[in-house]
Amino acid sequence: MSLKTCCGCFSNFAPQELTGGRCLDCRRAKERARGTRTSRGYDNDWLRLSANAIAQHPYCSNCRSTEDLTADHIVPKSKGGRNVLSNVQVLCRSCNSGKREGGRDRLEASSQRNPPPGFREKQRGWSPAPGRDGGSGHGRNP
Repeated sequence: MSLKTCCGCFSNFAPQELTGGRCLDCRRAKERARGTRTSRGYDNDWLRLSANAIAQHPYCSNCRSTEDLTADHIVPKSKGGRNVLSNVQVLCRSCNSGKREGGRDRLEASSQRNPPPGFREKQRGWSPAPGRDGGSGHGRNP
């Protein structure tokens, strides 16, 4: 049986004992050090802002999915980004998670910010990815 090394404590574990490259104790320690949502600046104002962004832009800025949408800072708070609508982009959870795997540059190049509501719909021939509109009618051209 091959062992894998925890990237937190550098101890060896069976592969099934590691999640995200960390053992259970190191995952817990990392989560405690990260702080709460509120302590990182994601308070009720952020919840309202993200709900507003998703309501105005009900599809992923990257893949046009309408499922499992999240609001994301274009300029991260850790790098001076602010909680304002012009600094928020709507991404599906899959695209948002993909940024952690080196996709941030691609996402930033393809969508610096969300266009105004209705902008893409007015562009000739635009429609959401096939089967992704969930019957909501978004993306249909009149």
